Amino acid sequence: MPVLALTATATSRVADDIQDKLGFPEKNVIRMSFYRENLSYVVRTTENKLQELKHILNNVPGSAIVYVRNRRETKVIADFLNSHDIPSVFYHAGIDPILKDERQRAWTEDRYRVVVATNAFGMGIDKPDVRAVIHMDIPNSVEAYFQEAGRGGRDGKRSYAVLLFSPGDKRIISKRISDNFPKEDFIRNIYEKLGFYHEMAVGDGRGCSYSFSLGEFCRHFSLPVIPTDSALRILTRMGYIEYSEEADFSAKLLFTARRDELYLLRQDTLTEQIMNVILRLYGGIFADYTFIDEQLICSRVGTDRRTLYTVLTNLQNQGIVRYVPERKTPLITWTRQRVDTDKLRFDPEVYRLRKEEFKERIGAMTEYITRATGCRSAMLLKYFGETQEMHCMHCDLCQEKVSGHMTRGEKETITNAVTELLKEDGDPREVYSLPYPKKKIDIILHSLVNEGMIKIENGTVIYNNPD
Repeated sequence: MPVLALTATATSRVADDIQDKLGFPEKNVIRMSFYRENLSYVVRTTENKLQELKHILNNVPGSAIVYVRNRRETKVIADFLNSHDIPSVFYHAGIDPILKDERQRAWTEDRYRVVVATNAFGMGIDKPDVRAVIHMDIPNSVEAYFQEAGRGGRDGKRSYAVLLFSPGDKRIISKRISDNFPKEDFIRNIYEKLGFYHEMAVGDGRGCSYSFSLGEFCRHFSLPVIPTDSALRILTRMGYIEYSEEADFSAKLLFTARRDELYLLRQDTLTEQIMNVILRLYGGIFADYTFIDEQLICSRVGTDRRTLYTVLTNLQNQGIVRYVPERKTPLITWTRQRVDTDKLRFDPEVYRLRKEEFKERIGAMTEYITRATGCRSAMLLKYFGETQEMHCMHCDLCQEKVSGHMTRGEKETITNAVTELLKEDGDPREVYSLPYPKKKIDIILHSLVNEGMIKIENGTVIYNNPD
């Protein structure tokens, strides 16, 4: 049987590993270049990331994605941007699925300019006119960064991938190694405490599942949250448990009104349609709670899940039904019987080798953000196995090289003066009347052309519409 493996961001080593795992008789890779000519990569060092974020969004018009690692920060930053008249919405995996769909649609339709999100935002996103992708925190790998940054500029127009970096970030990213791969003794301790928590005797437990609150578990045993979460994931890879951070629980419904009473109740047309579809699909719904497929009901009626939720909630308020909405709840399943902690076996591929690979990815990401010379695009291409020498002339390092080492403030002052004069006159020769050195004016003109802000045709400046 022919097999085709597809991936957007794989290094040469990962591509080889995929082919080995799938049993390809010989290496056969069709690869396009990772180079994005219209995407400018920037690492901006700052002591105040929020103010820098506001500065960027005030200077780069159009839609934007702001990535953070913390769910709470999505709302904090969205509130900050809204307070500065930048319409924003927040998004993360813990939001109700209906709300997530609504917020994604609202951003796609430009009802919000900015979405502030964790990495839960991205799958299936294909908005072509994203002008900026800004990372407030450093991703764990170049692969993750490249994939998220690549959501900018899919329409081929100039866009910016900006990573905000503060001096303390190097220590934070280095600590992620021990957070993601705690010591073996710590993992054994978590396994033992999990047995106590579920009152599970050695030799028992195989196939048992329990709802699980990580926060409650950590409070009960005074444990650090992030390493504990990582230990549970490692135990899952080792095959001792299955830790599902957000297991799906379907919606449940029970009709408390009798069938004959329903005919006497007056409801609007949509509510009656929904009730009729439910009664046709599910028998026994008057006797006990019945799991329902909300998406199926919506497709049969021709409505959306938010409307269905509102209708069923109203019916519950009227005493006609009892409704438990669809929810996502963490779940732990013991996939093997509990063993003594000293019998836990740490497969090198599950723990030691993965830890080394993680350290390498962290190291590559650290090098990317701290490199002071070269070209950001070239660094990314080299990571993914493209070895040609190049300078994109759009990233911050290339721009610094051609900027004559102007300070940021000086560059902004000259840029503003040049653009204002060109808007009035349209003749690029007039800019040399400005009180700045000719070399620096040339650099600014070159930068404006490279960034796609202006074109010079037949001696006249043409401004490109950023939208």
